[in-house]
Amino acid sequence: MNSIDMGNRNAAYGTAGLATNNVGGTGILNVNSSWQLGNFLAADVSTNGNCAAVLNIGTVSPGGTVNVYGNITTTRDPADTTSVAEIHVVNTGSLLPERNGWAAEYPGAQRRQPDA
Repeated sequence: MNSIDMGNRNAAYGTAGLATNNVGGTGILNVNSSWQLGNFLAADVSTNGNCAAVLNIGTVSPGGTVNVYGNITTTRDPADTTSVAEIHVVNTGSLLPERNGWAAEYPGAQRRQPDA
């Protein structure tokens, strides 16, 4: 896969973009370029709903590897404070390469470990 673009609100004040990508078990997803994890334009969420872009690694089944050889980014209109972009890495899943702390590369990034 060269690039991924998911969880987008296609027009200002358009309907909510909802996207989830699950990778687990022996699954490997290679992204050669970039990953746009949400593009959230301004919206009246009471009418149009919240957007969500979620990458789950190891949540459905233990394991799974995602290799991203470019940036993971989220674009957010300052007026949209409720849409979410999340990354969940649990149960021996991995997101590689972990350069420069991928969780700091975009707003809303979260690395969640299993509950104790």
